[in-house]
Amino acid sequence: MQIEKCKLKSANRAKAFSDGPGHFQISVSSGLRAWLAIAVGLVSARGAGADTVQTSGAMLEGTIEVRDCGMLIAGAAVPFSEVLTAVRDGGENTISAAQAIRMINGEIWCGSILGLETNGLAFRGNLFGERMIETEGIATLDFSRRIAPTAAGKRGMLYRGKGEPIPGSLLWIRESTLAIDCPLGVLPVPRQGVIRYQFKAPLSAVPRKEEDEVGLIDGSVFRGRLSLVSNGLDVAHASLGKVSVPWAAVRYLLRSSPELMRLGLPAAGDVETRGPDAPPAAPRFLDYRSGLEPRQPTPVCLTAVRMLPITVTRYRLQGREGRKAWFRAVVVPVPECRGDVRISLQVAGATAYARTLPCTNDALTVSIELPPGEDLTIKTDFDGKLLYPCGVDWQDPCVVFRREEGR
Repeated sequence: MQIEKCKLKSANRAKAFSDGPGHFQISVSSGLRAWLAIAVGLVSARGAGADTVQTSGAMLEGTIEVRDCGMLIAGAAVPFSEVLTAVRDGGENTISAAQAIRMINGEIWCGSILGLETNGLAFRGNLFGERMIETEGIATLDFSRRIAPTAAGKRGMLYRGKGEPIPGSLLWIRESTLAIDCPLGVLPVPRQGVIRYQFKAPLSAVPRKEEDEVGLIDGSVFRGRLSLVSNGLDVAHASLGKVSVPWAAVRYLLRSSPELMRLGLPAAGDVETRGPDAPPAAPRFLDYRSGLEPRQPTPVCLTAVRMLPITVTRYRLQGREGRKAWFRAVVVPVPECRGDVRISLQVAGATAYARTLPCTNDALTVSIELPPGEDLTIKTDFDGKLLYPCGVDWQDPCVVFRREEGR
């Protein structure tokens, strides 16, 4: 492959952030330089780990090295155009940004909330500096990301560490205070102790088909078209323009591709639950990209679908159109699992895979070619004794499509 001819820049990680020719170029403030220095140190400290790169033809594990036109992992050269998913070892966000804004499209921009006036929100992003941002696109202001929400927020609500939530419209934000128009009138509130303000619920956590996604170790999530540059990525963002991201700050990237179908929760009509006494809880989608899930996964993953026995889920393999298909996931028992679980995959009624997963099992990698058919059924059942808790997490489940050579 042509990538094998690429040469790694001779600069080390520290020099990669300099403004010299041939290196990653970014205009940074002293605060951002400190943040990048922390990122470099933490990535270096992790050492060799189980980074993963997924293409349409393989799942590769090792340590990712970035070249100008692709990646090297486990001695294999992968052109960037063939990368579907890349996840770096670490498991959870390494840097906990103090504040962030969550957009209605599911993006998370970490940085500092400077103020709010009638013309918008003044915000300083860790990577893109100070910007005025229209509030129409904002779902939530996180004033303190060190305190995770205990429940889904309600629209038009100010949440504090102590005291009841305050309903109303946020009027302005200053350095030490903010004001909310509530049923009692305009109420000034000290910023200290404020956790978050919910403008509106996110409308969509699923990127548009033409958008890629990159997650950073500070918890930020950006969507746009990704391109690989020396020692980093460029994101062509719809509202921010070009955002340059050093590789040391990258936690994961997801490419938009018609060859990849990521599995989440199926429609309600495609889920069947039953049990010996009562049906189990419905399947649950766990999203570790936002950093809000209290328990981080092992091994590293971005999302998971939790299924308890007895659960049957059905997925329509949209876009298969006669192409070959591979199912890929890592299956692990739920936390504190006490019962063995029987898992199986079926396509068009034919069993493609069946396995008993002992409750003591650490992780099971499933990567199989699926038989012809347009419907995938995943079943989770007890295997032997009815012991609770019992169930599995299907980590990063997906179906990869690929046409046969010459077709």
